[in-house]
Amino acid sequence: MREETKAELDALFKQKFSYLKERRIDPRVTKFASHLVFLEQFASVQNQIIRPMMDKFGRYLEAMGHRYFIGSVQDLDDGHINPTGRITMHILLNANTEKLSRVTPSLSFRIDETNVVCLYKRIGVPTLSCAPVGHYDLQAITSNIVESHLKEFIIEAVLQD
Repeated sequence: MREETKAELDALFKQKFSYLKERRIDPRVTKFASHLVFLEQFASVQNQIIRPMMDKFGRYLEAMGHRYFIGSVQDLDDGHINPTGRITMHILLNANTEKLSRVTPSLSFRIDETNVVCLYKRIGVPTLSCAPVGHYDLQAITSNIVESHLKEFIIEAVLQD
């Protein structure tokens, strides 16, 4: 076989099998990989912006006689295709309260399946879930945005009757 023929066939085989490989990639795998990257980016924003601001407001609440709890989750959502990322601040309105309940005020930043950060707030309504009250692109999550939502949350949860 001549070198030119071999080179031509090699190129055709490479093109053919490369095309087949690309066709075999399940779109869910690509979506999953995209979510994993977004989850990593969310974790960075959570650790650098959201949690430090929640801690500052939490220490302020403690000085005012209330307790707080901050919980976060970054996982693969029990093996489902959409990774989960969430950070939530709970306010225990009575310093003697030891556990969270369905009426414990909470403010959460969560990612959704479209790679958007959703803001959830629960105040005084006994429920296990709530609807989002805001949506942000990850790049829009700044210290000012987080501070503004935490201030509003504390006013509604602690200071309003």
